[in-house]
Amino acid sequence: MFENIFNKFDNQYYGKYAAAIDDNTNVFVNYPGFGAGFVIDKNVIAGVITGMFTSDSKGIYIQIMFPNPVELNNNSYTYGYIEPKHFYLSNNAGFENSENILSDIIEYHQGILENNLLSVRIINILEKSNKPASTTDREQLYTLQSRLMTRNKELEKGGLLIKIEKASSPHFSIYNKNLVDFMNRPRIGVFVVDDVVILVVFALIAIGVGIAGFSIGKKLRSEAKIDFKYSKNLNAILLKKLTPDEYQLLQTENAANANKIANNASGKSTFNTIKYLGFGVLAIWGFDKFNNFIAKK
Repeated sequence: MFENIFNKFDNQYYGKYAAAIDDNTNVFVNYPGFGAGFVIDKNVIAGVITGMFTSDSKGIYIQIMFPNPVELNNNSYTYGYIEPKHFYLSNNAGFENSENILSDIIEYHQGILENNLLSVRIINILEKSNKPASTTDREQLYTLQSRLMTRNKELEKGGLLIKIEKASSPHFSIYNKNLVDFMNRPRIGVFVVDDVVILVVFALIAIGVGIAGFSIGKKLRSEAKIDFKYSKNLNAILLKKLTPDEYQLLQTENAANANKIANNASGKSTFNTIKYLGFGVLAIWGFDKFNNFIAKK
């Protein structure tokens, strides 16, 4: 809304709630120059920050969305703006929980993809040694990757997320083609063509989507947590089938990930996947101009 006026974006404060530092603090509707607004008292939340802002010689103006439509002079307003020097950031449990759920899902998905990439490489090594993986192991890998792809699609639909970024894994990516080929020919009677190794690795939760609106996220996170454990277990099972020479080959191919392979071989369930892109992927605007815009814990 009003993108022609609020024509700059940054995710640093996106989705955070702006609360008044003092009593009688001005909150404005629509956009600078519209000429209408109201006042709120100390610690009252003005609205949720959309991430859009604009500036002129007099200052910086941050767009907000009101928690509920504001009625002024028989008109209803959904969006407004604030001057950051009069506000602090107020954590809102609902939105923060939604962020945490999304972050957990993305991290679990990254871990599952890494494990699946490693598993498919082990299966290929075993086949070359005339020790083909069991149908059970192949079915489990196919199921894990299929469920991952399904959840990934669910993240992208429904309008819950915006600013979506996608990528493949930085770990074991040399096996991307192996996994694509496996999913197209898993030898269990199924044929698929899809973006097998591409995941949502960064996104923002759409403004106004609290924990109730993002309830699907709890289901996805629960499934992803279970599948992450299963993908680790499958790694451990397959790694135990390798000879010392085959294991050394795998280590040599992945010198940078040697510890990760060793952990998987031992069945350790520590979860230490890094975020692929992180939350600094978008442009960041002048922190020095916001020295009064303080996060209140």
